[in-house]
Amino acid sequence: MRRRLSLLLLLGILFVLITTSIFFSDPIRGYIPKTTTGPVTAPPGSLQEPPSHSNVDTTTKVPQTKFDGAVHIALTETGGSHDEVVAAFVHSFASQPRVQMDIYQLLPRFGIKDIMASFDLPSKPSGPNDPSDFLSWKKPEQKLPDIWVATTCEIDLLYYQKNLTMLLENGKTYIYCVIHHADRWNNQKVKNLASQWVEQSRIEFVTLSPHTAEYLQKEGVGKWRVSMPPLIRYLVPIFPVSITSEESTQKQTNGENAPLPMVANEELSFALQGDYDPSRRDYTSLFSRLDSFLSGGNYKDLTMHLLGHGDNKPIIPDTIKPHVQFNERLSYIEYYSLIARTFALLPAFASVEYLDRKASSTIPAALIAGVPLVATKEMVQAYGYLNMDVVWEQEVGRSDIDVVGDVLKMTVEERRRKKQAVRESRDEIIKGNTRRVGEWLQEAMRRMGREL
Repeated sequence: MRRRLSLLLLLGILFVLITTSIFFSDPIRGYIPKTTTGPVTAPPGSLQEPPSHSNVDTTTKVPQTKFDGAVHIALTETGGSHDEVVAAFVHSFASQPRVQMDIYQLLPRFGIKDIMASFDLPSKPSGPNDPSDFLSWKKPEQKLPDIWVATTCEIDLLYYQKNLTMLLENGKTYIYCVIHHADRWNNQKVKNLASQWVEQSRIEFVTLSPHTAEYLQKEGVGKWRVSMPPLIRYLVPIFPVSITSEESTQKQTNGENAPLPMVANEELSFALQGDYDPSRRDYTSLFSRLDSFLSGGNYKDLTMHLLGHGDNKPIIPDTIKPHVQFNERLSYIEYYSLIARTFALLPAFASVEYLDRKASSTIPAALIAGVPLVATKEMVQAYGYLNMDVVWEQEVGRSDIDVVGDVLKMTVEERRRKKQAVRESRDEIIKGNTRRVGEWLQEAMRRMGREL
């Protein structure tokens, strides 16, 4: 009898251990598009796109109803400092047919409303409205969105947390959660708010570069213990701007080696973007090299543009003062137009985190303006929508100002051809963004049982 009881007890313990291992094992990980160093002129959609939740098919389990109405999209930004990201997502999502979009943005700045108003869209979005108007009890007539694009998702979920349960239970809204800080997604409060949406396949996470998507997968939401693996994608945050100094980017028809047309207001200049604080850059070396370029006699019209902000500005030596300009508080159109007149943009990363968990705004700014970056191979690898053909390469052991010296020795036509390649790449990426988002929306609506 004792032997029988001992055997039953042993079997019970084994059953508990096996059951525990099944329920608490790591979930299947979500899929991230692979980074690529292939040509940026290929549409971004050629970067491998994930199927729905990797190898987990959720759409076939949802009965489908033909959806003939407009797709109502609410786009929110509650941080007050991400105009360019708002514009990129407005353009990509509102370019889709049958979309009606309402924009809720805390603090549109520097003429971004004018840029968004200039977009050629099937239907013009409303707004920007105040974020408090979204899901407000004061507006009972407001239609619940089919799609919610939370462009500052880390704080949007907290801002609207009282509405999340209602939206989830209603079952008719899908969230695109845009990530700016991939290292902040182990915060328990944000995790609790988002994970219940993950469990119902009603949210996906969108970063602004392949490297931040990879970090989010390895160190953020990809580590959550949820039954349904989170879906992580990325979108290149660029959009069309009518740049006042830019000619048509159409290819020349009179031969590959024919001179390219002069760009209006084109300068012999380069630009640096970022905080003016001298601790962020070696301005002494920069100014010394600029002085040497000018004293050489061949580049007497050379100008250095310092695009940025900050009260602690570097002191400019008298010998080069006429050739250094501080450009501050420009409108976005002025900002991109000024960059477009230069032959290179030099980024200034505040830390190495911009190569793994943060996405720099300088990279897309160069693309929007159609100007090559001075970039290392590590930068090109991290921002996988770039490649070496559309940047001025900074090799190991060389400084960015060394690269400027190399570019100065090139012919005008060589510099213009590089800029032409960047602009063609930019146009292809924008087209690719629109196409990809169209595919995303169809997937999202299918997951909610509505076939577009």
